[in-house]
Amino acid sequence: MSDSEIPQWYLGLDGEATGPLPMAEIKKLFANGKASGQTQAWMAGMDDWVDASTLDAFKPFLVAPPPMKKPAPPVLTAAKTAPAPTVVAAPTEPSKPLSTEELMTKELGLTPKRIEAMAILAVELAGQTRVRLGLTSPPPRLGLIERIN
Repeated sequence: MSDSEIPQWYLGLDGEATGPLPMAEIKKLFANGKASGQTQAWMAGMDDWVDASTLDAFKPFLVAPPPMKKPAPPVLTAAKTAPAPTVVAAPTEPSKPLSTEELMTKELGLTPKRIEAMAILAVELAGQTRVRLGLTSPPPRLGLIERIN
């Protein structure tokens, strides 16, 4: 094929017509990403510029490589190792029982004001119950109530 028979392609690069370009140069432009399927192309005999993706001459440059395969996860095999040592918890001293106040503040998260309100409510309810039952003797004093009063 003589030089006059080789298609003389022009590409629209950076908003300007560039060419005529040899196919080796066009291949490089596609390879380095300066040209793509949306790049406008034209040659003598065509009515108008068209996307390069529509032209058979450029299809070999538009083939994307297939996606790379992810490496297979490593195969886990049972390793011959010594058994894990048995961990024995250190003996602890028996804990002393919590006082009512400690139980309510530390374990239940109640504030002293809430404890006091609950105690007052309990005393009022107990008094009302005693009245309904017709009990005349005074109610027993509870240690927690005495501390609050």
